[in-house]
Amino acid sequence: DMLVEDLNVVEEAIDRLPARVERNAATEALNKLKLALRLRDGWRATYPDSARFTFTQTRIREDETPAMSRIDRIYVTNRILEKAREWDMKPSGLHSADHWMVSVQVSTEDAPEIGRDHWTVTERVLNDKKFLDDASQVAQKWADIAAGRNAGRTDETNPQELYMKYKKEMLTLARERDKTLAPQIKQKIEQLQNELSEL
Repeated sequence: DMLVEDLNVVEEAIDRLPARVERNAATEALNKLKLALRLRDGWRATYPDSARFTFTQTRIREDETPAMSRIDRIYVTNRILEKAREWDMKPSGLHSADHWMVSVQVSTEDAPEIGRDHWTVTERVLNDKKFLDDASQVAQKWADIAAGRNAGRTDETNPQELYMKYKKEMLTLARERDKTLAPQIKQKIEQLQNELSEL
């Protein structure tokens, strides 16, 4: 159902810079294999007009422009393609690797569907000092409110109602903090990826 490989051949002109199409025994053999196994280039099927490359030729003369190509690919069946997302190409992080790593996320067919309202606090928020300090204050506030309501129980001041309000405030606090932290983390990841690609 899936083939992941450094194939050293390019099937389409968009996958090479400078652009050119290869038609030789290797590409013909690959086409026959794909037909026999009913495989498709998942990245190309998902991003038909996008030019990205996994290999840059470094051994060139001074007067030459480095050639780039997308020779590392993931082939999948249509069934897998329907469950695939987050196709990506990025530096592997290994100094000895001259190819970028290709990746994809594939969900299982019997994975439970998670609805919109099923939100959980992320690990980055749970480890964030500011969130933990603010959460402690919220918890103390609601503990004080609950302690002051022991005198009488009404529809508005019962323990379940107080707990629901406490939980709602805590989740709002966590969501807001996550919205602040997520862009910072994404920016840091992009910065590190740029530094890696310059190595």
